[in-house]
Amino acid sequence: DGMTLALVANFWDGKEVKTESSIIRIDDVASGQWTKLQGIPSMGARDMRHVAISGTSYIVVLNYAGPPQIYKWVGAAKVTEVFIEDPGANYVTGKIRLKCTSAGTCSGGSNTFYHTFAVDALGAITST
Repeated sequence: DGMTLALVANFWDGKEVKTESSIIRIDDVASGQWTKLQGIPSMGARDMRHVAISGTSYIVVLNYAGPPQIYKWVGAAKVTEVFIEDPGANYVTGKIRLKCTSAGTCSGGSNTFYHTFAVDALGAITST
């Protein structure tokens, strides 16, 4: 849709290799303006690539300290609302819901994405 995107593989955050890599939109090359669209968990990311298979876009993260990761890319959907429907606690599963600006941009043809997570005893969030 005319956007210029960059995939930023982040190997290390200054403390550890388990960090976040990014997908950014280049807004203005001359002034260096950019917008972060999405963070992707990575483990010593060495490279990120876009691949298209049968018309479907994927982002591949090649990690040094973990297996490669493959994510389906559905575009730069703007998240308009975030709801923590159930916060979870001490390994009890919680639920989060994101609402996007238009139908079909978040997941499965709808404008809402649901995901469950667990919160460990130290307050860290893990995907379930």
